[in-house]
Amino acid sequence: MRIFAPRYNKESVLRKLQEVTSGRDGAFEQRLGGIFTLGREVLGLKIGILARIEGSDYEVVGVSCPPDAELSTGMHFDVRDTYCCKVLEADEPIGFAEAHGGQWADHPCYDKFGLESYLGAPIRVNGSVYGTLNFSADAPRDTEFTGFEVELIRLMARWLGGELERLEAARALERDNRMLRMIVDCQSGLLRSEDRAATFDKWLRGVLEFTDSEYGFLGELVEDGNGALCLQRRALCNLAGAEASSLVDRDDPASTAQEPALTSAGTRALSEVRIANDPTSDPMSFGFPKGHPPLSCFAVLPVFWGGVQSGLLGIANRTGGYHADLSIALEPLLDACGHAIAHSRTWAKRPGSSKGLPGALDS
Repeated sequence: MRIFAPRYNKESVLRKLQEVTSGRDGAFEQRLGGIFTLGREVLGLKIGILARIEGSDYEVVGVSCPPDAELSTGMHFDVRDTYCCKVLEADEPIGFAEAHGGQWADHPCYDKFGLESYLGAPIRVNGSVYGTLNFSADAPRDTEFTGFEVELIRLMARWLGGELERLEAARALERDNRMLRMIVDCQSGLLRSEDRAATFDKWLRGVLEFTDSEYGFLGELVEDGNGALCLQRRALCNLAGAEASSLVDRDDPASTAQEPALTSAGTRALSEVRIANDPTSDPMSFGFPKGHPPLSCFAVLPVFWGGVQSGLLGIANRTGGYHADLSIALEPLLDACGHAIAHSRTWAKRPGSSKGLPGALDS
């Protein structure tokens, strides 16, 4: 069964596109829905997808399709199994009316999903490729896509790129504000709280929420009675549904237990950032102890203050894994933590330190 290319008035289509893209009242998702609706109507294709592509990962960010297509937001595919990989290679819109009997019949997408007709365009955000806007169907079209239709999807993709840039800038501003609030809370906690442990706990919980991680630890580097370097745990937190716990006796230098799987890699390269998005195959992994929560990925980051390493942060189980620039993104938070550890050490050596800073001032 073939799809007959819909008849439309070009001026009417452009007017509808302007209505969808010029309005600021609706949320991005609502206007994306308008893009999908217009694209499906004009092209005659039943599936519309906004895809984010990073490396070989193809993520469905938005989708409009009938229920039998069995597609939903959040699904992931290998980009090499999609026609979109060719769109990224060309950095231009690519479309065809019928894959069967032509060069597209040899593509893995045709073999896996049986998509006969397709039109997709690349989306750029801040100058870099974000992904694609694409429409497809499991039936061939009776005619090839026209120049107007190719330009239409190009305009749609360009608009989406601009909107995604705006949303990304807003999210970046919110992240910066959240980070600033966390740093202020950490500093004020040191000045006002008699419980330094609570300050470290709050800081770690904030880092886990900020990085979308499930659990993690914060440790201070100390020397034991023999001068050996050990990791004294300052905080341990689990946001994955299990009971969130904090370690006791943080001020006891003998409390040097380590969290296996998170710190086993870190303690062998204390001053380096270590990221493992596949812990089971990581060469520095020692396996998992009994009762350890599931671990899909982890990152271990050194904490410095005054050019000297004072601690170690471990975080785990972020959806999509951790990126190499993580330490740069967290640098202000790591600096604040380094300062907190240094502050804690300083006041622990002073008379009245058991009272905390307020108590010492009152004395």
